[in-house]
Amino acid sequence: MDCESSQTIGIFQSAPASNAGLSDTPSEELDDHVTNDFSNLREADLESLGVRRASSLLVYNAKNAMSAARNSANRGQEHIWSSDMLVHHLNMLKSFASPDVAGAQLWIDAFFFRVKAMLDCTDNGLVLGLKQYLDVPVHRQMVLSGFVDYALFMGPKHLTEQYFPSSDLNLERNRNGRCLFIDEAESFGVPLKYYLPQTVGKMFAGMKAMEKDFIRGGLTDGGNWIFIILEADASGTGAVYHCTDEFPLFGSTDPDPYSSASLKPSLLKARCDVVAAVISGWVEKSHCKLDESEVFTYRACTGQE
Repeated sequence: MDCESSQTIGIFQSAPASNAGLSDTPSEELDDHVTNDFSNLREADLESLGVRRASSLLVYNAKNAMSAARNSANRGQEHIWSSDMLVHHLNMLKSFASPDVAGAQLWIDAFFFRVKAMLDCTDNGLVLGLKQYLDVPVHRQMVLSGFVDYALFMGPKHLTEQYFPSSDLNLERNRNGRCLFIDEAESFGVPLKYYLPQTVGKMFAGMKAMEKDFIRGGLTDGGNWIFIILEADASGTGAVYHCTDEFPLFGSTDPDPYSSASLKPSLLKARCDVVAAVISGWVEKSHCKLDESEVFTYRACTGQE
């Protein structure tokens, strides 16, 4: 399936249900099945499901990033959630919100407000699902279940408008819908890589349920971001994921890394614009492979591993 013809199947619910997400799977195939919660997943569990990590990280393309940041800053300038407003708001949170998991949610929320402003000018509508429940059979005897922190759905406005006032993203079959998963790290101040298996597991469940060949997502603690793309493998049962290194919003503007200023990193507007550009761009291409024009690309832009 390519990114234009792939099909979206309803998988989102606001609360667990006994057979949620299992209706398309013959009951005899689910006898004696094991349900694994996303929060319990480790790298070894992914490997047992046929999901493996690519041998190299996605490459940060500085030239593309500079262009993306510039274009990002120019979008939605007339909106209250402009690029300048995002940075102003984050700087306020830096000295106001508690530096913990709860405080990090405020940082993440701000990026979605900014992305909404950036995409308001498109013909598509956006719906942000919070703490959406998934319960998806990924193999004959394995079901993955749990909550996705943020599920950003993009589709025709006549489709997205039907979700209100309901809080339920129970998607019916929709050939044009796209969905991006963003996960918040369960602990604050811990390297994000420790939570990659849980995030990748959620993306794998989403990819299986939506019958996609690609799905994009992210993992963050608010101030640091990892972006991930998961691709179905040749067997059709497993997948390979590529991810970025941690991308921090903070850095030093001083060229001397040993200066006193470098010990006090500042929130960098350009990096905030890059993250907003990636989120907005990735939801628009959420079920397509990366191309050479993007901020993060496959190594040397020569293709995938």
